[in-house]
Amino acid sequence: MSRVLVFAPGTTSGDQAPARELTGTATKFNEPWGLAINPADGNLYVSDYLLTPPGYAVEVYPLLANGNQAPTRLFYTSQTGDAGSPVQVYAIAIGP
Repeated sequence: MSRVLVFAPGTTSGDQAPARELTGTATKFNEPWGLAINPADGNLYVSDYLLTPPGYAVEVYPLLANGNQAPTRLFYTSQTGDAGSPVQVYAIAIGP
């Protein structure tokens, strides 16, 4: 099961329970790799590999998303790029 766990601010180490868990079929998670938080627009961005449609993607969720919540936006690439090689999205950076 693929999921994104959110821990409370100030949680530094040890066996801690997550404050929130974003998981379930509506999330579209398959292989989430990276994430970024944009406080300016209040969103959480998650890089992932989707099964349907197949390809790499960035899924956008409200910052306080919890449970089996669908992304509010979805940006994805096709299975292959212009040269026929896979287009992969792993890291995300949010700029001004």
